[in-house]
Parts: sequence; structure tokens; C-alpha cells
Amino acid sequence: MAGTGDRLSAMSSSTPEPPNGGSALVPAILSVLAGLTAYAAGKQAVQSWEQIMQELQIGPKLAGALAAVAQKALQQILSRTTSTAARAALVANMQQVVDTAVSEGTQVVAQAARAIVEDLIEIRHAGKQWTEKVSPAGDKFDAHEDPSKLIKTAVDPTRMRDTAQDLSRRTHQAVWSAAEFHAAGEAGWPRVEWRSKRDAKVRSSHAILDGQSTDLGTPFITYAGNEIRFPGDPLAPIEETANCRCWLQAHH
Repeated sequence: MAGTGDRLSAMSSSTPEPPNGGSALVPAILSVLAGLTAYAAGKQAVQSWEQIMQELQIGPKLAGALAAVAQKALQQILSRTTSTAARAALVANMQQVVDTAVSEGTQVVAQAARAIVEDLIEIRHAGKQWTEKVSPAGDKFDAHEDPSKLIKTAVDPTRMRDTAQDLSRRTHQAVWSAAEFHAAGEAGWPRVEWRSKRDAKVRSSHAILDGQSTDLGTPFITYAGNEIRFPGDPLAPIEETANCRCWLQAHH
């Protein structure tokens, strides 16, 4: 870790917002979701989502794509880091930061995978009593349809691509913010600041957080009482992360 004296000149005064690079993750995430749903839909007795994810090796499939996002985030962090000691700490611990950010991003995808598989399980268990819970919003299922038709709708390729695109944006944000968050810990920067796009699309709970800073390791608290470490945090409720475009800035 960088020493206390190095924190005074650790970073430049402003942090550019992350690039909108979610589209780069679409192929990897679509592959995961398509394989997952096809597997679950084709089984007469559906396993738990954890078993399916392990059998399909979802983690390794995603790791390379998510690592590329984390590495780009770290390069941006390094480009604005002025402290020699902080830069050395980041370089020395780069792989650890990447691995941790990848783990955070994998959790985001795993949550979506879990929701999809649980819906497929519910179709099979509840049959005609099943009602629609799967994103994206606006898609409706007829609760009186035959379960096989419901499954076909749930795994429709167009639906899967739309889901993958939404999930890719959210995952990209989570990995990028996680890289900033965990890099701050390795470099010894003690505080992080919440940044938003400051437009009409920013949810009110995040507009209030904009410009607020907190000690690293102490989560931000929304006015709903939800804890969130960084934008896209997989440990936070989905209502705090879905469609979020905010980002994090580490402070020296």
C-alpha cells in the first residue's frame, strides 16, 4: 500500500466517467444465458441454478471478457495516478484487483442466471399457475398457457439477446466500479466519492448521493436505507443497480 504522505498527490482532481462498453460483453453473456436456459428448459427435472452454473462452467466462460473490462479500468486509474508509490502498489497488485473485480461482475451475471433458472423451475413445478416474473419489463406470459409454450417464450432468442444487452451494461458498470473500489484499497486511498451523470434519468436516491464521499469500506447509504459499496454493487438490492449509470471516484 502507498504511504500516508503519498496520498496527498495520489490522483488527479477529476475522474472521467467510464466508457459505455457494455456491448463488448454481450457475446459472452448471451452465450452464458443461452446455454443456461437451453439446459434448464430441456431437463425434465431441473436442478438448482447453482448446480447448472457449475456444470456449465459459467465462471470460466465469463472470466476473460470481464477481466478485459477490469484491465481497461485499471489503465485509466493508472493514467491519472500521480504518486509513484501508489502506481507501484497498483501495478504490483493489478492481478488481485482484476480477479476481485471479475468476481464482482460474475456475481451480477449469476444473480440474473438464478432468476431465469428459478422461473423455469417454477414453470415446471407450478404449471399453468405460473405467472411472469422474468425481465425485460413489458413481456407478458399467459398464466393459462401450456407450460411448454411458456418455456419456449422464456428462452426465445430475441428475448435472450435483449436480456443479455441489459445485463451486459449493468455488468460492465459493476466491474468498472469494482476495479476502482478495490484499486483504492491497494493504493491506500482512504475515501471514495459517488458520481452521477446529473441528468433527469438519474434515480432520485443516486442524485442525492452525487458528490458524497465515504471512507473506503464504509458503504454509501441511500435514503431507502440500502447499503451500496459502489455503482452496480452485486450485494445491493436490484432497485439500486438496475439501469444505473453512476460511477466511483477514489480520493487520496
